[in-house]
Amino acid sequence: MASNRQAQESPGDSDNTSVADLIEKIGVGPAQLKVNFIAGGVWFADGAELLLIGTASEAVAKEWNLSATEKGTVVSIVFFGILVGNLCSGALSDWKGRRLPIIISFIGIAIFSILSACAVGYWSLALTRLFVGMSFGIGQPSFQTLSAETSPVDWRIFLTGCGGALFAFGEMYSALLIAIDDPYIQEIRWRWLFCMGAIPSIVYLVLALAFLQESPFYLALTGNEKDAQKVLFNMSVDNGAPLTKVDYTPPRTVVRSGILDAVSHQLQIIWGKSLLLTTLVVLFSCFVLNFVFYGSLYAFPQLMGDMQMWGTPAAQLVIGAMWELVGVAIAFAIFSVISDRKPVMKLYLILLAFFMATFAFGLIAGKKAASGPYPSDGVLEGAKAWLMPVGYYGIKCTNSLGFLVVYQYATEVFPTEARATGVSVGIAGGRIAGMVAPIAYESIVAATGDAVLFFCILVTLSAINFVMVGLLPYETAGMKLQDSTPVEKSAGSHAQSSGLTYRACA
Repeated sequence: MASNRQAQESPGDSDNTSVADLIEKIGVGPAQLKVNFIAGGVWFADGAELLLIGTASEAVAKEWNLSATEKGTVVSIVFFGILVGNLCSGALSDWKGRRLPIIISFIGIAIFSILSACAVGYWSLALTRLFVGMSFGIGQPSFQTLSAETSPVDWRIFLTGCGGALFAFGEMYSALLIAIDDPYIQEIRWRWLFCMGAIPSIVYLVLALAFLQESPFYLALTGNEKDAQKVLFNMSVDNGAPLTKVDYTPPRTVVRSGILDAVSHQLQIIWGKSLLLTTLVVLFSCFVLNFVFYGSLYAFPQLMGDMQMWGTPAAQLVIGAMWELVGVAIAFAIFSVISDRKPVMKLYLILLAFFMATFAFGLIAGKKAASGPYPSDGVLEGAKAWLMPVGYYGIKCTNSLGFLVVYQYATEVFPTEARATGVSVGIAGGRIAGMVAPIAYESIVAATGDAVLFFCILVTLSAINFVMVGLLPYETAGMKLQDSTPVEKSAGSHAQSSGLTYRACA
């Protein structure tokens, strides 16, 4: 972390001063908070919209007599839209910058959320929710990339975590709307909820147009030296310590003739020999993380009545979102002790499997108690009353740690010229999981009569992911963001602190 005194100094006489060096000298302050609060609005909108559609699906199904498959598909199609948006975001962000996709995201969320409230049937609702998903899918990889590219090394986890924590605030916003409308989630007005869900994206759009700046890494890499220097100087001013000199050694400029040329080059980088295994593990890790999270997000509102917890189901949705914020705080505490990303990923997977198994045992205890009478029914009911809430809160808490470490690793391990593409591919894997999870849940419950098998599958996926994390060849903790491709670990070199050695792509 750079102090204000250090930030006022010039970069020095070195011919090798980079944009990353200047970011370190600028330090942390209002400049980064502004970026993460405004651009992080894509996660606020995500949390708000997904909780609304997951909760409203029951009301929509009753109103239009939808089948279980149609009901699950109304939710899953949002994730298909996010998948498309994520993939488009990577190419667009690495081609035209990080700011534009975020602005497009806010515009789309606002327009299509309102249009979805006007749906007259299954297909019109599905189509509008598809475009809602595409809209916030376009913004998320760009936020992850912009946050990392404007943050000092030691602050990246904290700042990205603060931006990502807006997802939980989005959930809380929607949960409060649901509580106002119908605390017991029996007769909710889903059209009103969708309209209210559009409000945050409108507010964030205004803030982004007024205050959000482009990434200095992207501007430098594309040869826009004056614009990059202007952004760096503005950041230093925002932090209260204007740089007296913002000169840097320009990186190898990347110029692409068109979108197809840019996408081809970016894909060659992330699927190349140096990064192939990393990309595959990141992809699977994002799949497991999102399958657990969104599968649980879909399942919990339907299981609230069996959990025997304090308050109304709507109140428990708010409390669950608050536990996600507790998880972010715990994640910060863990990273203050363990900075390396891979050990933290393994820790999160162990904890997640434990809490999912706990919830599953609670379901089993409740099922056995309901099939009585047995002398042990009281014990089983007591076990259910403890195991299900502990599992529920634990899953909510642990998922926050998972999102922070997995997405942060994905952001750090890919080079600037393909960073957003690499992040978007990983997040897109998560969106496939989000798309499949509601249908998988409905199918399993329809076939078995309860959700036990679904949570057992989640435990198994977490165990497989734990093994795959051990295969990752690179550690990114303490690494300055690089412009080109990682090739191998450096044993005893100057790059040992980052665990990576980089070379320019031909």
